[in-house]
Amino acid sequence: MSLSRVDRTGKRPHRRSADLLARSTWSRDTGLVILMLAALVVVLGVPAALTWQGQRRRGSGRGVAAVAAVFFPVAWTVWYVADERPYGVS
Repeated sequence: MSLSRVDRTGKRPHRRSADLLARSTWSRDTGLVILMLAALVVVLGVPAALTWQGQRRRGSGRGVAAVAAVFFPVAWTVWYVADERPYGVS
C-alpha cells in the first residue's frame, strides 16, 4: 500500500494504518514460526531430555549426558546393545 494514494475521502491514509497492516501480517507469520519452533522443541527436546536423564542415572557426568542427549538415537542404540547382551552370551 503506497502512502501517496488517496482514499475515498480524498485524504492520504495515515502512516499508522499502513504500519498496523504490516504489523498484523508480521504477527501472524511470527506466531506460526513460534508454533513450529515449539513443536520442534517438543519433538526433539523430549527424547533428548529423557536421554540426558537416563545417561545421568547410568552414572555418567553432565558432559557425557549432554553429548548423549544431542545424539540420542545413537545413545539409545548403544544402550540397547549393551543391555541385550551384558556379558556377551548368546
